[in-house]
Amino acid sequence: MSVRCYRMPGGTDPEVIKEELRRRAPKLLVQAVNEAAASNEYLVELMAAQTIRAASTGNLLARKQEVDLLLRLGGTTQISAALESVGAKKGKPAVLVVSGDDKDIDAVARHGLLGWERVQRHTLDTSELRRIEDAALLNTLRS
Repeated sequence: MSVRCYRMPGGTDPEVIKEELRRRAPKLLVQAVNEAAASNEYLVELMAAQTIRAASTGNLLARKQEVDLLLRLGGTTQISAALESVGAKKGKPAVLVVSGDDKDIDAVARHGLLGWERVQRHTLDTSELRRIEDAALLNTLRS
């Protein structure tokens, strides 16, 4: 599994892009979040790994993996709260998160994401480590 995060060009409608990518590559996990929620690709990769693991064990926080990832990035079990705090909004800086097999990601990247800037990966700071831990604990809150 790979995760890539791309800064969405200004004026891009996140919903249109997500639907287009899902149509082209249904095996990919595709989500758009506000730029502040995904400032480190490594952080998003670890949270996406939690989502993938939860899916494989039947412990998703929501019915869909994309929503589970949004909840984990938002640090909440409430979809409306996650949408408000980390959801991408048209006209605001946003990041497109794409997770799956490299070949599938490469295929969609060649057909629509060329030239989009990748979010940098860097060592996790204390607040990011706390976010990862909090995201992992969301399953216990739901039980």
